[in-house]
Formats: sequence, structure tokens, C-alpha cells
Amino acid sequence: MICWTEDDTSTEIHRAPLLLIPVTLHRNDARDQFHLSFTGEEIGENIALAEKLLSEFGIRNFPELPAREDIDIPDYFTRIETLIRSRKAWRVEHTACCLGFFSFAKFLMYRDLDAHTWPDPARLLKHPVLQALLGAAQFADPASPFTPETFLDDHLAQRPLPLVLDADSSQTIAMLDALDGRNMVIEGPPGTGKSQTIVNLIAGAIAAGKKVLFVSEKMAALEVVKRRLDSIGIGAACLELHSNRANKRAVIEELRSTIYSGAAAPHAQDALTLLAQAQQRLNAYTSAVNTPIGESGETPCTAYGHALQTEASLKTVAAVPTLQLDTASWTAAQTHQRRERVRQLQDRLQRCGFPLAHPFFGTAVPCFSPRIAITSPPPCAPPSMSATPSPPPSVGSIIRQPTTVTALRVIINW
Repeated sequence: MICWTEDDTSTEIHRAPLLLIPVTLHRNDARDQFHLSFTGEEIGENIALAEKLLSEFGIRNFPELPAREDIDIPDYFTRIETLIRSRKAWRVEHTACCLGFFSFAKFLMYRDLDAHTWPDPARLLKHPVLQALLGAAQFADPASPFTPETFLDDHLAQRPLPLVLDADSSQTIAMLDALDGRNMVIEGPPGTGKSQTIVNLIAGAIAAGKKVLFVSEKMAALEVVKRRLDSIGIGAACLELHSNRANKRAVIEELRSTIYSGAAAPHAQDALTLLAQAQQRLNAYTSAVNTPIGESGETPCTAYGHALQTEASLKTVAAVPTLQLDTASWTAAQTHQRRERVRQLQDRLQRCGFPLAHPFFGTAVPCFSPRIAITSPPPCAPPSMSATPSPPPSVGSIIRQPTTVTALRVIINW
């Protein structure tokens, strides 16, 4: 460990480890004592300490730790002592150690933002994505040629898309746009298939010979995507560089498993043929139920929906008449006109009531007044009326008999 003070007059001693050795602390049960053991992973230097000594004390050329097989710890400590020789009360304790958690993930991001560490700063700053995000430029990608109404199977027949997981039309459009090089933001609440889309995008990029960097703020998102890639057999194509996987041994092991993984299994041609036939049947059915019937503007799908609604509303009707109508030859305007006539008929029935129960049912009287004068006997009166006098018929009996306008003279008394 190294011991230092903030200045030559300070009496407060600070300590920090020079070497970081990965260890585990474990015990067999609650009554057992803890055991400390070396994990076998790479030994590292304290990069945060080196940055502090550089930024606050101007100590440069902090020695880098050599490879594990070339480490000479006494020599490493001696080189550090040479650097701090001129500092009062600074020293290196060769046998001191401490146990703690040391994580430099955020420090590494901080160091990546230092332009002095970039191999070619101009090239990075001029990157079109960074310019669009942070500079004056904006994303000028053209609009997607695909819309929710686009029949995607026609496009997929020309450019096969390696969908390793189920994808709906919106996810398929996102994949097509991404593989075409368009920048986009995919939003959606939990459970809408974002990780599923990411898996398909990674698989599509692998099939196209491209490289993908998948970054997430949350570890759970990385684990979900990796599990899905493993479940479909392409997890070996991914190199995990996060958490406890970001060490030399784990990286080498993943590279070894990828290099020595077996060759890709040959395509099951019979299964692909069955898939193509199923797609053709489904597409034919979709086209049939969504093709307008004649010039009516209605499709079998919408017509069937109207039929179901009508059937539900007529459940209480005992006998529904069947109409033989050639609706397939109707135009949209004719359909609208006939529907309006039916609506008017329904409106009049609601106002006038059932025709058979109406008091004027069976007559041909075009108008009616409270006072009606009879100028001649009804033409349908029985022959006995001329021989036997009888009282004048009532208005109700007259208007229920088939007659004409000339048989009645309506007198309106004001």
C-alpha cells in the first residue's frame, strides 16, 4: 500500500492499495469462519490512484503493471518509491493490505471521454451519429418506405430476413429499416417485444456479416438478450464485456468457445418448404377476406362483422325474412342509398307503429280530417244496401274498405 498526505504540513495519513488481487470470501455454514481465496483472475493496478496522483500531485509515468507471468512485485514497489522520493511523509508499505470492493467501471467511461486517449480525435468527433446527437447537424434519414399498410411478405420474398424469433409487422419494419442503415428510436412499455426485436436485429446483423455493439444501462436487459440468443443457438457469437465477464480469462474462454464451436446445422429443406406453403395459404386467405366485394366497398371481413351485429340484434325476432339481393353488383353509392332508405323506413315505423295494428291499414285514403262527408256509397257496398235502408256507415267502417279518392269528399270545417 502507498501512504501519502495532502501537503507537506498535513499530519493526516491516507492509504491506498497499489495492487488489486481478485479474491472471494466464503464460508461453509453460519458457524464456520470465513475463508479468503484467490480467484485466479488477472491482478490489476489501481488506475484511480494513478489518475489522482497525476491530476492533483503532477506525478507522471506511474508504472504500469506487467503481464501476470512477468510480475515482479518488489521491483514494482521500488519503481513507485522512486517516483515519490521527494514527497515528505510518503512511503510504500510492502506488507500492508486491505479487503474491499474496487470497481472502476465509471472511471473507465470517464477516461474514454478524455480526448488525449483517443487514437484519432478528429475522426471520432466527425462521426455522423455524434454530430447528429451533439452537434449542429440533425438526423436526415429519409422516411421509412414501409407503412402499416405495406404487405411485407412481398418485400421479404425479395430479401429474406433471418427472423429467429416471432415478429409482428411493426417489429419486422424496424428490422428492415435498421438493416438498411436508418437511425431510429424504438419505444414501448414493458412486454411489447423490444428485447425480442433486439435479438432479431443481432441475428440479422450476424447473418449479414456485420458487428453489433449492444449497450444497456441495466444488467437485466443484457442478461435477457443473452439468454434468448443462447436459447436459439447463436449465443456463442456474442462476446460479453460487462461485470465479472470483463476479465481476460472470461474473454479468452468465450473466444475459444466461439472458434471451436461446431459448424452451423444444415437447413431442413422440408421444413422450409412447409413454411413457404403455409405462408402462401395464409396470404391467400388474408387477401380473400380483405378484397372488396365488387364495387360495394365492403370486404368479406367487414361484411361478416355487420352480419354478426345484425344477428345479435335480431335474436328476439321469431322469424326473420330472407331477402334474395344481388348485393355483389351494388356500388358503394347504391349501397349507401339503400341503407339510407332502410334507415328512413325504420324511423317511420318507430313513429307510426306496426302497420297491421294501424287504424288506417288497408285503405287508400291519402289524407284524413276529423269530418268526412260521404257523397256516394262505397263501391264495395253489398247489394242489399239499395233495398233496405240502413243508417249511414261509420267513418271507421268506410276508411277500412278499399276505395278511391273519388268515393270520398272531405270537408274541412274551420
